Order: sequence, then structure tokens, then C-alpha cells
Amino acid sequence: MRFFCIFSILKNLFTYLLLFISKILYTQNGEYFVRNYLPKEYNSHANNFDICQDNDGKIFVANANGILIYDGFNWTLNKSREEDYVLSVFKSSKNVIYYSLDETRDFGVFEQLKNGKYVYTSIRNNIKDNEQPKEPIKQIFEHNNAIYFLSSDKIVEYRNNEF
Repeated sequence: MRFFCIFSILKNLFTYLLLFISKILYTQNGEYFVRNYLPKEYNSHANNFDICQDNDGKIFVANANGILIYDGFNWTLNKSREEDYVLSVFKSSKNVIYYSLDETRDFGVFEQLKNGKYVYTSIRNNIKDNEQPKEPIKQIFEHNNAIYFLSSDKIVEYRNNEF
């Protein structure tokens, strides 16, 4: 019985101690660098599928209307030739941006020209017809200096500008 009484006293003491300490402690206050953007702010579709950032700090967003580029101040929409959903964007270790489209199942390099404009350069046609994916590329990643394009039916390896 005495053990139970000591245990009860210690339990109550611990509870009061925790309550007292929690009054002293407080959470961090301040401004955080998180900013949510509404579709009306970037003037495009609300569906965004993927995101990456290049070495210059530009943000590339795979959007239902194309690829959105945010430079920290302005949003720019780059529609695909077919005005297809862009499902995936990926920046390689060589700072190359890759993309994939939905309906047309196209994929390739999203590159900046000398005049500053961005263009979609398809690399899909470099694959033999019987080896091309029949489903859209949903994910792009890099491993051992090769870029991999994943669809639900194939994995396509792109190494040294060859398939």
C-alpha cells in the first residue's frame, strides 16, 4: 500500500512539473519562407504534377497547361506544341531539364535558347518504334550518369545522348 501511495505522489508531481515546464517553453515565432501561389497568380491551370529547380534557382513546374517557370519574381508559362499536360520535369546533375507529356507520350529536353526562350526538344523519335513506351512517362530520374524515363509499361534508359 505504501508503494502505491509513493507512486501516486510521484505521478502527480511529474504531471505538475510537466505542466509547469510547458508554460515556460514556447514555440518559435517568425516569418517562414513558405509561400503558396494560387492559379490566378501564375495564370495557369490549378493541376501541378511535378517540380524541380535548376542550378540558377529557377523553379520548373509540370502543369496541365505546360511548364511554368518561376524566377523568384515572375511566372512564365511555356505551352507544349500539342498543348498537352506536362506530367514530369526533372533536372539532371548536368543541369539539363527533362520533361514528359501525357496524351502524346512525348518526352525530351526542355532547353533554353540563346535568346532566352525555352523550347521542348523531343527525344522520343530516337527510339525504335517497337521499343517506344505505349503509356505516358510518369517519372524521370537519374542513376549512374543515365537518365531513366518510367512509364507503366517500359523503363527507357538514356545514356550519353543515346537509348
